[in-house]
Amino acid sequence: MPRPLHATVFPSALAHNVATVRRCLAQAAEPGASLPRVWAVIKANAYGHGIERMLPGASSADGLAMLDLEEAVRCREAGWAGPVMLLEGFFEPADLAVLERYRLCAVVHDASQLDMIRSIRPRQPLDIYLKLNTGMNRLGFAPGRYRAAYDEALALRAQGLLGSIGHATHFASGDSPEHVTHVAGIFDRATLDMPGARSLCNSAAIFGSPAFAARTDWVRPGICLYGATPFDDGAVSAQALGLRPAMALRSTLIAEQHVQAGGGVGYGARFVADRRRAWGSWPAAMPMATLAMRPPAHPWSFMACARASSAGCRWTCWPSISNPYPRPRWARPSPCGGRMACRSTRWLRPPARSAMNS
Repeated sequence: MPRPLHATVFPSALAHNVATVRRCLAQAAEPGASLPRVWAVIKANAYGHGIERMLPGASSADGLAMLDLEEAVRCREAGWAGPVMLLEGFFEPADLAVLERYRLCAVVHDASQLDMIRSIRPRQPLDIYLKLNTGMNRLGFAPGRYRAAYDEALALRAQGLLGSIGHATHFASGDSPEHVTHVAGIFDRATLDMPGARSLCNSAAIFGSPAFAARTDWVRPGICLYGATPFDDGAVSAQALGLRPAMALRSTLIAEQHVQAGGGVGYGARFVADRRRAWGSWPAAMPMATLAMRPPAHPWSFMACARASSAGCRWTCWPSISNPYPRPRWARPSPCGGRMACRSTRWLRPPARSAMNS
């Protein structure tokens, strides 16, 4: 049988978090000012939650943004008719036919992409965002090259190959207001006198510099939509931002160990018991996750959380503060430092001691 580990996703939480982003922007905006529209970032299969499962919640946004062309097609085939943006654009000339067929907007970050458009000459104008490299140093035109790229895009539009031309960048440290101000200056100088929609702010910049984010045309929240704080230092928790978790885990504790004071747990003994502790293991991650417990062994209620990474999801957990099992005094913070907003999940009793020792 498969391991007793079940994940439940909550599209309604994603919709709530989109509304939280809009509320944050509205509170920071000038009176009477129009608010930015929202790209809901659903890359990596909606951060592992499943695009089709989360689309009902993501549909409360104005547009959807992702990396993979196949995921964009899935959104269209699932019934999404609004704007769709490919954050890395397209990779080969054949992709342009798919963009044209499914009416997809693409980020253009390299001259080779403009060359492909010029060579293939799509029958319908493509909407694009030119991307400026403002210090992330992954994708985008250098500031000194940006105006030439924009002029090339204008020439392609004059030929009927391009439609709207927007401008975008990505913050390397969006949770730093000083960094946001610095990058905004670079962006404003590079795009001076260039019409078109502006999209700069990710989750961290939205909540870290909301007054600036409220003055842009589109924002691109990602990780916050799934219930995670975008602040790496943990200074502001997901709960404090009003975010709700979009996933919960349900499982069973499968073993119990009694660790003496000074005893280590796991690879490299990263946890060292300060006193005698009972230690429970549950079948998650690789090979399993462990949790400090306080005997006697009763049914436990734990919080489960996931943090998306390029390799998938890493799972951590901590005891719940919800009734009827109040948070014990011995509980330690999660290794994720409160990064995730968590949903209470009931955990079952571990196997009987006789079974564990067999």
